[in-house]
Amino acid sequence: EGAAGGNPAGALAGVAELAGIQIPGQEGVSKADEAIAVVRSRRFTESFIRRERLLPILLPEWDDSPGLVSRLMEGAAALTRSLIGGAGEDSEERARVDREQRMMWDAYAVFDRVRKIEADEQVGLVTLTVDWTNPVLAADWANKMVADINRETRTSAIDAAQKNIAYLQEQVDVTADIDRRRLLFNLIESETRRIMFAKSRDEFVFRIIDPAVVPQEKVRPRRVMIVIVGFLSGFILALFIVIGRHVLRDNEQRPA
Repeated sequence: EGAAGGNPAGALAGVAELAGIQIPGQEGVSKADEAIAVVRSRRFTESFIRRERLLPILLPEWDDSPGLVSRLMEGAAALTRSLIGGAGEDSEERARVDREQRMMWDAYAVFDRVRKIEADEQVGLVTLTVDWTNPVLAADWANKMVADINRETRTSAIDAAQKNIAYLQEQVDVTADIDRRRLLFNLIESETRRIMFAKSRDEFVFRIIDPAVVPQEKVRPRRVMIVIVGFLSGFILALFIVIGRHVLRDNEQRPA
């Protein structure tokens, strides 16, 4: 009797695929893998750098202080704008945008080296570490990145579920078959539960087991090891110099 409505499971999979809904049992990218990719992405990293105002910390060589040279250049640019109109203003704007892009490019390269995220698939643990000269900042950045990625993925999941519900509701309005309508309502219920789950959890993707803390011991530089290696290197070099001079002296004193 139900053949008139087609295959309910096939209809469910087709509608879910159009709406971008993951059916239980289907393979796909996990939320953790997707979140790790987001953390490593340039978009997330640059947004984090801007939000936390890390440019002067990551790139101390970029000096934005209005010194004498800067004031002279600003005066020359203003004079140029007054003489030739908007062309100077456009040129200055392009120069400012290019400079900001270069700064952000360099800042991303620096931050990407000091941030490391690793996943242990066997035990299901993800480790985020930040290696920076200031241990307080390193711990703060690590904790804030975890909070940011949880907040971003939670917001993204809620937005996606709301769009899915709107699409599914449109399909309900144009579907007359009872079986398919029931499947659509089941999908709407599933997406509603997804929204409730996301809103009720701050740790949406990553549940923090061990938050980042300020280390009490320095990782590097290992000054004791540096002193020992420097002493041994100096001793060996001095030994070679003494031996070399001794050999040269013997050669000079040897009769022809």
